Amino acid sequence: MFQQQLAGKKFVVVLLSFFCLLSTVGGAAAVSPEPMAQIKTSVDEILRIVRESKADSKSVISDVKRQRIMDVVYDRFDFRAMSQLAMARNWKAITAKEQDRFVTLFAKVLENTYYDRINSYSGEVILFKEQELKDDKAVVSSVVVKNNTETPVVYRLRSVGGKWMVYDVIIEGVSLVRNYRTQFDSIIEKEKYDGLIRRLEEKIAKKETN
Repeated sequence: MFQQQLAGKKFVVVLLSFFCLLSTVGGAAAVSPEPMAQIKTSVDEILRIVRESKADSKSVISDVKRQRIMDVVYDRFDFRAMSQLAMARNWKAITAKEQDRFVTLFAKVLENTYYDRINSYSGEVILFKEQELKDDKAVVSSVVVKNNTETPVVYRLRSVGGKWMVYDVIIEGVSLVRNYRTQFDSIIEKEKYDGLIRRLEEKIAKKETN
């Protein structure tokens, strides 16, 4: 379907970290001084639910607990901002209705991919290191630790009404948004925008029938 450029360990780390945490920036909204604290709260809640599921000795996360996880995910992710950045120059070429459709499909693809991968969680620890703030933007650095190996994960955020929302994640120097942008650009060049939408719909439909 899509060429997976973030493969193996990197992709799993992105999913475990990225979905544990992103809307339009409010003009004069107050900026919270603690983006790291807000992300950590989301991460802790996700990991608590996952560990709870593991303790239940379930082979997969139940639908109820999946929904609890997704509630946290959708509260912390700005899928519209992510979609706009991933589409880049192609975003303005589609109508507002098409933009809304794309955001819905892209978010669902990411959700389904995350659900498949989250069951592989095996005790990784996420440590937050530092944060940098500039006006309504912030960068939070962290590492994912497993078997004494640290994988750097950097979050890019902006303040929306006092809440810090993640709009990109960089894993070992590779931007998740940029990775998808490369894939989407290639598909649109060969198959146009309709081809990209068809691929997203097929990927979602295939997952739902399995």
